[in-house]
Amino acid sequence: PQMAVIIQELIAADVSGIAFSANPITNSREEIVINAGWGLGESIVSGQTSPDEMVLAKRGSIVLSRMTGVKETSLRLHPDGDLRKRHGYRSDEFCLEDGDAFALRDLALGAEELYGCPVDIEWAMRDGEILLLQARPITTLIPLPETLRTDEGAPKRMYLDLTLVEHGMQGALSPLGSSWMDLILGFTLEALTGHPRIGRDAARGIAQVVDGRMYLNVSNLLWTINPEIIAFLFGGLDASSAGVIRAADPRKWRSPVRPPLLHGIRAASLWQSRDLFLHAAHGFISPEKISRECRASADVFMKALEDLGRKDLPLTDYCEEAGRLVVWWVKEKTGSTLINSECARMMIRRMFAGAPDEIRLLADRLDRALPNNRTTEMALCLSRLSDCAGDAAFQDIVALEERIARREMPDAFMSEWTFFMENYGFRGPREIDPASSGYAGHPRQILAQVRTYAEASRRGHGPTARFEEEQRRREEAYRLLRGFSRKKGRVWEKLFIRMYTIIDTLGGLREDHKYYLVLVASRVRRRALAAGELLASRDQISRAEDVFCLSLREVQSALDHPDQPMHARVAKNRERFRLMDRVCGYPPVIDSTGHILHPPAEVAGSGEICGYGVSAGIARGPVRVIHHPAEKELHPGDILVISASDPGWTPLFLTAGGVVLEVGGLLQHGSIIAREYGIPCVVGISRATTLFEDGQWVEIDGSSGVVRLLAPGEENGNEHPDPMNRQ
Repeated sequence: PQMAVIIQELIAADVSGIAFSANPITNSREEIVINAGWGLGESIVSGQTSPDEMVLAKRGSIVLSRMTGVKETSLRLHPDGDLRKRHGYRSDEFCLEDGDAFALRDLALGAEELYGCPVDIEWAMRDGEILLLQARPITTLIPLPETLRTDEGAPKRMYLDLTLVEHGMQGALSPLGSSWMDLILGFTLEALTGHPRIGRDAARGIAQVVDGRMYLNVSNLLWTINPEIIAFLFGGLDASSAGVIRAADPRKWRSPVRPPLLHGIRAASLWQSRDLFLHAAHGFISPEKISRECRASADVFMKALEDLGRKDLPLTDYCEEAGRLVVWWVKEKTGSTLINSECARMMIRRMFAGAPDEIRLLADRLDRALPNNRTTEMALCLSRLSDCAGDAAFQDIVALEERIARREMPDAFMSEWTFFMENYGFRGPREIDPASSGYAGHPRQILAQVRTYAEASRRGHGPTARFEEEQRRREEAYRLLRGFSRKKGRVWEKLFIRMYTIIDTLGGLREDHKYYLVLVASRVRRRALAAGELLASRDQISRAEDVFCLSLREVQSALDHPDQPMHARVAKNRERFRLMDRVCGYPPVIDSTGHILHPPAEVAGSGEICGYGVSAGIARGPVRVIHHPAEKELHPGDILVISASDPGWTPLFLTAGGVVLEVGGLLQHGSIIAREYGIPCVVGISRATTLFEDGQWVEIDGSSGVVRLLAPGEENGNEHPDPMNRQ
């Protein structure tokens, strides 16, 4: 083998540093960031010094910000070749003149143009000459699809990431999953507005699925409704996003010209939603009747889905019919239950807003441990599995999985296992994507939680015990609040009883729409894999699973043309998917330059971090930062810190003493489950997964939304405290 030896000159730099052709903090492609310090750059890149910082506009001669660093340490190259360290050298002076900073900006932009992507460069100045030492891509930027960008100097657009806010999913949808959710998003907005293209084009409409993410164009939506209403509509899903939108100035963020697709959208939306509102009105009059109708309609929906599955349809036709079926059912049959239960919950909070603290806390318990919640029932089924497993639950997970495969477990366990897989096996992390095989494809993930549940149950705090305890607390709260209401008058008491009946009867159904959407996605997966097996047998793709690296239309095209090879298309789509999927920190709100938008900062005390409380209670415990449900074990009483949650996180929630989410609101899945089981939960803490570390002790207040860092000696004293020992 040959070896190259690279010999480079060590520059005796007067000033050196790093420049970024895009801002790695704000993610903006319109900002250049320069760090500078005296002497050699080693002191900066090794973290020995705090450099000066300048942020420049990408064009023009605008300095956006300037900060003088402490510059504690500098390194100098001595004529004899030695490196000499100095402390506090000219630390109060700024290293760069503006002219040098703009020259560095142009150098960084030249490197960006050459390599075709944002770069960071290392540079040095010697005797007034700027020298480029190194250039490399910035790998930490959040990618924004080109179709969503605006030209330089054009008005910016604001986008809400529905993949994160609505579905609690980081990473990217697969190419097939993107085309499937493009159908669902398009059909949903068509059903609500009557415009077929309004959900297929984010520039001319209001939403689109692009590169594995679902984006809502808030700037276009501002032509229809004001920021307060938009914030109200999405505040239940993510409180921090609502804060950004609420603070948005329409004069700055509204698109300059009303998109043609939005003409007459208000009247059209009201007309299209007339049955939804009528159904919701019936729900206030007779919630029991609406509940029965929803259950009956679920049977009708399932029969229609089974009938559709028996038809010999092309893949694209099947997906379109199945998509329209589930969108129709959610809009016409289950959508109203969410309106009913949330309006009733808000009414009760308003009724007791001026009451003493203890009364308001009782009102917060009324929407916990509700019946007929699909996700809660899944967790209770897992709890029964842990009870049936007995001592086998504590075996090695691999050995336990093998015993199940050989059907060597007790009959009661095998019966419960079969029931779980038939009813919930298609669920799991990233479940809206047909590329996800769900729990059925990764049984060890569930078995790990069975073991954790078994451990909690031995201590008397398994999910079933927690659910029953929260039921008891809810019923007790209802009894006390009814007595309080009676003192305020007969009308007040009747109103309270009606609102509680609506919550108790319809509140649990709010998870139905997600359950059936995922169920339909699992049927799409089944069809897609069958198509993949056929394509693989023809050698059009390498293996059946490659079908998920194609869009639905690409799959159908390959099926229709047996001589059409798809290997190159699979490779190209897979590369793009990997680029988008490796990002684990997609922000809820971003603009068309890539700039991440944050809500106005909340002021907190020393050692406190402010978010939004969505499930009351106080919990203390050690932090457990987890990026994927199967990443590591969560012990009873740990404070679970995650980016966002979909139903695949539910098993972990029921082990946690408390939960902290970067993204979430009162209606987001994680918040609902936390309240169902009385788990203190705080959402909307930006970059929480990097702010906290495993083992760090914190106290979270699910009412105020404050997370407090505990000093040594403030801990409970137990490594894993009793998860039920919460206020």
